[in-house]
Amino acid sequence: HPPSASAALLQGRNAAVLAMLSAIASASAHIASSWPERPLEALGGHAVRQLASVAPPTTDEIAEFQILAASSIGIVIVMFFAISALLNMDVGNDSLLYSKSKAD
Repeated sequence: HPPSASAALLQGRNAAVLAMLSAIASASAHIASSWPERPLEALGGHAVRQLASVAPPTTDEIAEFQILAASSIGIVIVMFFAISALLNMDVGNDSLLYSKSKAD
């Protein structure tokens, strides 16, 4: 039996995707062929020397980072639950505020 219209459309899409992927592969192969062998050495090794000259963090800097990270994560979690509590609260009339009682 003859192929349906959806099968023909699917084949057309597959061909378009295949053509796009082959164009991307061709372009990336062209870019990779012109990339320098060792790009940091082409800069005179400046970036490598700059990274090597930086001292590792001290224990005080590590402790400060961990305290700030833990505090930030805690604040984000508390804010999430506070906002979700505000958004999910009952907005009906409060029975104590709107009660009808006799004043003596």
